[in-house]
Amino acid sequence: MAKSSYALATVPRDSGQLRELLQERVAFFARTLVALVLFFYVMANAVAMVHPLARWSDWVAPFNLFQLGTGAAFGATWLVARGRPRSAPFLARLEATGAVVGATCLAGIVLFSPAVQRPELHVIMGITIILVMRAIVIPSPGRRTAAVSALAIIPAVIAAYVAHLHQPVYDFNLPPALYAGLTATWGLLGVAAATLASRVIFGLRKKATDAMRLGQYTLEEKIGEGAMGAVYRASHAMLRRPTAVKLLHEGLAGELSVSRFEREVQLTSRLSHPNTIAIYDYGRTPEGVFYYAMEFLDGITLEDLGRQFGPQPPERVIHVVRQMCASLFEAHRVGLIHRDIKPANAILCERGEVGDVVKVLDFGLVKELDSPQPLADTHRAIHAEGKGTLRGSNDTQVGAVVGTPFYLAPECILTPSMVDARSDLYAVGCVAYFLLTGTEVFPGLNVAEVCGRHVAMAPEPPSVRLRDVAGGSPAEPVPADLEAVVLGCLAKNPKDRPADAHALSDALGACAASGKWTESRALSWWKKYGPGIRKQKVNRTPSAMLASTMMDV
Repeated sequence: MAKSSYALATVPRDSGQLRELLQERVAFFARTLVALVLFFYVMANAVAMVHPLARWSDWVAPFNLFQLGTGAAFGATWLVARGRPRSAPFLARLEATGAVVGATCLAGIVLFSPAVQRPELHVIMGITIILVMRAIVIPSPGRRTAAVSALAIIPAVIAAYVAHLHQPVYDFNLPPALYAGLTATWGLLGVAAATLASRVIFGLRKKATDAMRLGQYTLEEKIGEGAMGAVYRASHAMLRRPTAVKLLHEGLAGELSVSRFEREVQLTSRLSHPNTIAIYDYGRTPEGVFYYAMEFLDGITLEDLGRQFGPQPPERVIHVVRQMCASLFEAHRVGLIHRDIKPANAILCERGEVGDVVKVLDFGLVKELDSPQPLADTHRAIHAEGKGTLRGSNDTQVGAVVGTPFYLAPECILTPSMVDARSDLYAVGCVAYFLLTGTEVFPGLNVAEVCGRHVAMAPEPPSVRLRDVAGGSPAEPVPADLEAVVLGCLAKNPKDRPADAHALSDALGACAASGKWTESRALSWWKKYGPGIRKQKVNRTPSAMLASTMMDV
């Protein structure tokens, strides 16, 4: 069978995963039949030993040897399938050969059993069970299943004819051809049953495969979901590179939602900095669902980094935040502001043997500097709808402010029309604060409380917060120069913050701890913790790609 036939019969996977699945199925099929053959061999002979004329030598009588030959055929198939990796065409030939040879050995039982027992009927029943099991376990189109099944019953039909030709006929003096015809009839019913099962199962697999294809991309597994859309791990049909595909939920596929998704893609695709997530493609499904394909990031969000590993060394915080500044500097230069900078929207990963590479993502709330504010009266929204309980930075509340409250600049709350690049720098300062202390700048129980603190309350210095968190002297105190830079980003008046992302990066670079987080330290960290991050059963990292899981209208 051609390799493509098997590809159509399975859930979407790349060629390596497809081969592994097929090899696993063939081995399981053969192993199961070996167990069944041995079970019936032992049971039948054990029962026969009750007869007074039975002898232990009957266990190796010719008809029993043929039964063992059936087990040997499937045993050989199992041993080959469970060995080194095999190609899909080889596995196709292997399982078909095993099925036909096994059925032929089973048919040999007919030649050495007394005709009075009508062994051909028992044998054709056994062959039918084998064929139906094969149709269920091994993905194969109906036409191929019919061909293999037909080949498998031919030896039983021939054996029925030969057996009744050379042995006395015990009833009605019927000709041997009639016994062969009856055997063929029952065998063809088995072929039909196997073919039907194969076509139904194969068709369902093919429909599932087609449903999981978006243009040149094949969806493999869901890796995140939010209020507006879901993210899937996918692969390109030709390039075979890991890709993340984001889809807008069908129930939200109105013109406003689709326009926002298209805007996110178009604006993000204008950015080319290596610290900004890359957008590959976008389009719509046949049902009109909008999707886009982007770089797949196998790492950990800064939020998860802080939650799981606690406060980070100052030198590492500088290293990470400067990369965020580099990404934002490009965006600001082309007239875009992010408006939703937070730890969940930056992924730390290992790329090309380089540790601690930051990728800024989720430009779903991005705003062009020369465009009007798309959402109005957010101050009213805070008081009207902003009293829900905060369970962390991932809650969604309709009617709340644009962005995530824990990382909102005061002007985003009071005068949204005045939002500019320095609002992003405020959020960057909040991110740095979180990485240094493991806590948000202004914790709170609801949106209104958090936003009110951003507007009116002076932030507690990171060094003080860190001492409180550590319950005394922290392992690595926050240097005074780094603390001054972070607090400068958190100034209430935008004019008191760094002028731009480049100026912030320079200020961080001038800190005494800058440059002390070396490449070797980063690689050492990833060598120690990277495997555990990648093996997490539920990887929370890709869920950060969702544009609308946070406090967003």
